[in-house]
Amino acid sequence: MSTFKRYTNWKNIETNLDTCVDKFDSLRFDTILGLARGGMIPATLLAYKLDCHNLQQLGVRTRDVEAIQYYGSPLLTGRVLVVDDINDSGLTFSSVDNYIRYHFDHNEIDEVTYCSLYRRYNTKFKTDITGEVVNDDDWLVFPWD
Repeated sequence: MSTFKRYTNWKNIETNLDTCVDKFDSLRFDTILGLARGGMIPATLLAYKLDCHNLQQLGVRTRDVEAIQYYGSPLLTGRVLVVDDINDSGLTFSSVDNYIRYHFDHNEIDEVTYCSLYRRYNTKFKTDITGEVVNDDDWLVFPWD
């Protein structure tokens, strides 16, 4: 990956949030799961936009560790929206998908939808909803970084 940095701003974030909301059509979610740390801000903003009061968090660490690490104990029920700021390689979303499959009662979860504000075009995990697809040479810097 190149060292070219692309700075996002709040207007970019708002545009991508609205793009995601438009793609949901009339879907309602019972739970929004923000992936900490970068996904918490977009998850919170989406919770307001979608009027979802059950906002949960799960910390996921996939970089610079021998084994993937999870932090937190979210309560997932109904239709679940999993949110992160960017879908780089797909490892985080893939790990969370496996985590949900093996750690939750699927009688309580109706459906899981994955959403990222940005997605790299060649990621291995395709999110269901994406605000913007970006080139692999761009290193995104978010307003909260």
